[in-house]
Amino acid sequence: MTRTPHQAALADILPLIESLELPYLESLQQLLGEHIDKRRRERITEARAKIMQIALRVGLTPEQLVQGHLHRPHAGTGQAKYRDPDTGKTWSGLGTVPRWIKGKDRIAFLIEHQA
Repeated sequence: MTRTPHQAALADILPLIESLELPYLESLQQLLGEHIDKRRRERITEARAKIMQIALRVGLTPEQLVQGHLHRPHAGTGQAKYRDPDTGKTWSGLGTVPRWIKGKDRIAFLIEHQA
C-alpha cells in the first residue's frame, strides 16, 4: 500500500517530535496552533470571495447575500401586506417569512384586518 505525501511527511518527522523535551513540544504546539489559525483564516477569505463571485453572477447583491434574501425583489410588489401589532414591523408576503408571523395564522396580521 502506497503512503500519501502527508503520511510520509508525518513518518519522517515523528522520530524528531518524539525526541523533543516537553518545553519544546509546548512551543511547537503553540507555533502549530498559530499556523493552523492563519491557514483557516486564509481558507475562509478564499471561500467568501468564491461565494461572492457566484452571488454576483446570479444577480444577488452583497446585502441580499448577507441578509439571506435569496429572491430578487419583484417590481411593484414591495407593498406591506402584514403588520406585527407589537412592533409595527411589516412584511409584503414575499421572500423570507419573518419570525413574528412564521407558523401563525396570517389573517390576524393582515394590514386591512388591523385597520
